[in-house]
Order: sequence, then structure tokens, then C-alpha cells
Amino acid sequence: MVFAIIRGINGVVFPAIYQLPFVTLLEIVSPEKRAFINGVQSCCWTFGLCLLPAVAYLSRSWVTLSLITASMTVFLLFCWSFIPESPRWLVSRGRCEEAFGIMKKIAKKNGKTLNPSILLTKLQALDEKCKEEKLKGLKHSATDILRVPHMRKLFAFISICWTASFLAYEGLQLNVYNLTGNEFLNFFLLAVMEVPGNLASWLLMERFGRRFTLVISFIFTGLVCVLAVIEYPYSDVAISIVGKFLSAITSMATYQRSSELFPTVVRCLGLSMCSMVATIITLCIPYIVYLGVYGKSIPFLTIGICCLLAGVLSAFLPETLNKNLPQTINDAKEFGKDQKFFSFNRQKPQDRTDRQIPMLHSERKNANCMSDEENSLLDCSLQKGKIIILPRNIEHKNENNEKNNKLLSRNTNSLEEENNAINESL
Repeated sequence: MVFAIIRGINGVVFPAIYQLPFVTLLEIVSPEKRAFINGVQSCCWTFGLCLLPAVAYLSRSWVTLSLITASMTVFLLFCWSFIPESPRWLVSRGRCEEAFGIMKKIAKKNGKTLNPSILLTKLQALDEKCKEEKLKGLKHSATDILRVPHMRKLFAFISICWTASFLAYEGLQLNVYNLTGNEFLNFFLLAVMEVPGNLASWLLMERFGRRFTLVISFIFTGLVCVLAVIEYPYSDVAISIVGKFLSAITSMATYQRSSELFPTVVRCLGLSMCSMVATIITLCIPYIVYLGVYGKSIPFLTIGICCLLAGVLSAFLPETLNKNLPQTINDAKEFGKDQKFFSFNRQKPQDRTDRQIPMLHSERKNANCMSDEENSLLDCSLQKGKIIILPRNIEHKNENNEKNNKLLSRNTNSLEEENNAINESL
């Protein structure tokens, strides 16, 4: 009973140990660095997984193994004070001053300078957006994910992708007992294949986008697992190794894409709900692995069919490469509507023309960075930990308006200098 209770507590707190640091980093770094951060964290996980068979072989006791693995978490108690809170999350909770302070510390640490007035004004503008949603009846809770049609669809599709990813990743790893050869060596080989898998996932996501990477990796994982019906000596080991390489790609891409699709106000909550659904469904993994006693191909076929289904459904989720993270539920509704279904997002961050949030006239006056006449042509946009000042998209009835052309020409150099100073600071 005591063991079951302790294992239950471990299961409750473990997702936070892996998930929260990733989400925090995701919301701080710039869009072009998000996949890199995911790759670094995934490789750290793989390093520990490769050490696990050696520790298990030397300990030879589940009690000793549990004590050794659990003791590693003690070091986390000394790290919490060095991890900053996510400025995006603070803004979504109306704590703009705290977010402003953290961003100033980041800029100071990087040896950069920024315009405090513009930064604070933009944070307050984002806060107003969150407050407007709450006035419309949105609570930024689990009920919104289940009640809002778009969020419900997002939750369902991502949950299926997580379930298939869990089945492929954990199923192939646990199926090591049904493979030919030494189980400790096979476990290590499956674990070490995650390193090239994580590297390939990072490169593919940056080159071809999240959607293409996830769809192709799911389909190839499914096809490789289906090939298990062809039995040759050590074919089960070869299929497991190739399948684990592909499942590492799907796992990293699924985590990356789902965290970028959920808006900041419910990002951690949405990921937790998808993880919970996937975990509940994948409780059947040990039973699927046990079916291997009746036929070595049965576990592979089950995993393969689920991956093929997830590959088809993941094609209907929007691309997130080099896109700003949605801050509110309304942002998530509009996200990806301008994308074509059969397309690759190869757009670079500096070429983006995302929708800007206009500043109020009083807020522009408070910025005190330019004259009122010049301020009327500007917008500020918080882009994944960045402040970017751009000319507002004004619909000119007369394209040859000399006055506006002169103002835009006069401000070009100052805008570029301001953008570079603020972007590099974060």
C-alpha cells in the first residue's frame, strides 16, 4: 500500500518536472530558437535513459533502483531560484509589472538596452486583451478548452497525436522483453537511437516545418511497425531500432507542435490534459506488449495502426514554424487561418507580417519615445519574448501621400536601431 501511494505521488509530480521547464523556456526564447531548446531538453532525457540499463544491471534490485533514480530529483531543489517565471504567463494573469521586471533582468544579463516605456505599454496592451476575453465569459480554465469549439477540436486532435506518440515511444521501449538477444543491450540500443532521432527532428522541423515533420514521421513509424509481419532472424530488433528512431522524431515534434498551438492562457493546462488522456489510454501498453507471447508482430501492428491514424489527423493542424505563440483563446482561433493546406512554411522570422495590436493614443503619448505625429504611425508587437516596433498597416486612399512617405522615410533608421536593440536584449 505504501509503495502504491508513493508511486502515485511520483506519477502526479513527474509531468511537472519535465513539462514546466520546457514551457517556460518556450515562452521566453525567440521563435527560431524554440525547436533547438526542445532538442537540448530531449537529448538530456536521452542521456539519462541510456544510463538507466547500466544502473539497473548494477543494482539488481528494484528497491535500490528506485532509490537511486528518485534521489536525482533532490538537485532540483537547488535550481528553482535560478529559473525565471514566464513573462507571457505573468501578463496573462495581469502581473505586468513582474513581467516587466523579469524582461529587464534578461536584457541586463545579456548586456542589451531597451525602451522601458514601449515595453511596459505593450505588456499592458496584451493584458487588456486577456481581460476583454474574461469579460466575454471565458475563464481561461479547462472548461474553455472543452466548451469552445476550436479549442475542443485542438484538444481532441492533439490528444490522439500524444496517444500515438506514447504508444510508439513507450511501447517499443517496453517491448524489449520480447526481442531476441540480451534485454539490457537491447534497451540501451533503443535508448541511444533517440540521439539521432532528436537531431533529425530538430533539423526537419526547422527545414520543413512542424506539420510536415509530424505527418511524415508518424506515417513512416506506422509503416515500419507494420513490416514486423515479415519475420527474419533479428528482424524484430532491427524494426524496433528503426521504429524507436522514428518515434523519437514524432515524440519531439508532437511536444513542440502542441505546446505552440495552445494559447498562453491555457498552455500548461492544455498540455496536461492531453498528457492525461494519452497516459490513461496508454495504460494498456503492458497488455499490448504481453500479446507478444502469441505473436511477435502483434504489438508492432497495434502501434503501427495508431501511428498511421495520428499521421492523417495531424495534417489538419496548422503550421507553427516561426510563428508568434497565440496569447489568448481568440488568438488561437485565428491562428493558421491564412495557411494553405498543401504548403510548407519556410518563412523566416524577420519576414513575418503578423497581425499587430494597435496602441491607444494615450498609451502612445506615455511612451515618450517619439512625437505624437510619428507615434500615430507605429505599433508595438510582443513576439515571443521580443518587442518589435513596426509601421502600422494604414490603408491609404492616395498611395502618393507625400506627408506619410516622408514620415516613414525619416523614421526608418530609428526604427531599425530600436528593433535591433530590443530584440537582441531578449
